[in-house]
Amino acid sequence: MAWTFSTHANANINSFPLSPYQAEYSVEYYGLNAGKSVHTLNLTQNKTYQIESKTIPRFKWIPVHFNERSQFTWENNDIRPLFYNYDLKEARKHKKGTVEFNWAAKQIENRTGQEPYTHPLTLGMQDKLTHALKMRLDLLSDTQKPLHYMVAEDDEVKPYRFNIITKERIRTELGWLDTIKISHTSRSGKRLTFWLAESFEYAPVKVEQAKKGSVFARGEIISYQKL
Repeated sequence: MAWTFSTHANANINSFPLSPYQAEYSVEYYGLNAGKSVHTLNLTQNKTYQIESKTIPRFKWIPVHFNERSQFTWENNDIRPLFYNYDLKEARKHKKGTVEFNWAAKQIENRTGQEPYTHPLTLGMQDKLTHALKMRLDLLSDTQKPLHYMVAEDDEVKPYRFNIITKERIRTELGWLDTIKISHTSRSGKRLTFWLAESFEYAPVKVEQAKKGSVFARGEIISYQKL
């Protein structure tokens, strides 16, 4: 696939409100020290923004390996995704492909995944990485708006609704941090709970995944650096 960005040449690429950064997290999977996860936000050589999340398993036999990358522009005070690439392995499940946001045709397309699809594209739609950036911006704006987003996944576009639980001061390897605790429950019943640190522009510092009330995966921040 040839990637071109000429339709976004007039985008204001220098004013994205969130700082470029790299954060590392320890990862625990069913009680096992499974390795670490690295999240990076930066400006690319193509003058677009990129956010990437990848896991680095501690051992090759650990059945969890996630690689995700999104490219986007910042236009009219909003995030416009361009491409979302994913390579997701968990146990026997493996998903790999690219979701393209065709703003000229106003269409979302995934022609390389296991379940190809197209969907009408409207302003505000995000992908599985950029919606987290959008939420952080909404929290920074302090407008009390609902944390609801339409998110393009590998196989369809789904509504994501997040609930603010409480403010909580938690202890991490980086010291005590003031956070906002937020949760999201998927259609399958998996509950994602995470803590976003005010001093890190609401980047996540702790994450837990639970199924039927039992936590099976968690991550905690071990380093944070602005780039």
